[in-house]
Amino acid sequence: MKTRNLKGMLFVLISMLIFSGVNTLVKDTAQHFPIWQLVFCRMFFAAFPGLGLLALKGELGSLRENIPFKSFMILGSGVAVALFLLFQAFQHLPLADATSIGYSAILFITLFSWPLLNEPVEWQRGLAIFIGFMGVIIVAEPSGDFSWYSLCAIGFALLDALLLIMTRILGRNHSAAVI
Repeated sequence: MKTRNLKGMLFVLISMLIFSGVNTLVKDTAQHFPIWQLVFCRMFFAAFPGLGLLALKGELGSLRENIPFKSFMILGSGVAVALFLLFQAFQHLPLADATSIGYSAILFITLFSWPLLNEPVEWQRGLAIFIGFMGVIIVAEPSGDFSWYSLCAIGFALLDALLLIMTRILGRNHSAAVI
């Protein structure tokens, strides 16, 4: 059990390093390339590690299983739109602000888990969500330098939360590798 926990922590650290690097790269390159091209490249090149992982686990054949094409198209399209919103925010906001607002996705996930997944959300968590959203409002600066791009970051967080919940629902009937 301890080995699995250490392995999990290592994977989380590596993924956070990769995501931070990609976000920084997007912040820099968004000044020179159209956002839709960056979204395409991000999605295209993200497919290779996913396929590599499937091959490594011997699960490439699982891609042929009966998958709900419409659900996966909605999921993939949603990811593209969410990335477009996030990359817009990265292009026009300070990276720390866009990232901070984007991290509010976890608040939306907790908020939506009650009606969409029938998971209990105690009053303490409700209070924590409320306090968290107050922090997001402070970072977004609605009375100061609030802009369309702050809304893009909030839109990303909202859409990201819904997509992660959709992924969880799809995970009931499909392997994580396929998703």
